[in-house]
Amino acid sequence: MADAKKDLNESIEALEAKLEHGRQKLEEVRESAGDAVESLKDGANKAWESLKDAFDQAKSKF
Repeated sequence: MADAKKDLNESIEALEAKLEHGRQKLEEVRESAGDAVESLKDGANKAWESLKDAFDQAKSKF
């Protein structure tokens, strides 16, 4: 019985360590995804400004 309890506790500790590792990886993904979203947002804003400038230039010719 004591051996089974010891094995169970070791298994629980190993699972908790893996869970913590998974949480850390998830946080890394979340942070990098946030960076990607910001980069995408910046690119979209630049593209929009460029399109707007081109439209304004074309409009001024008419």
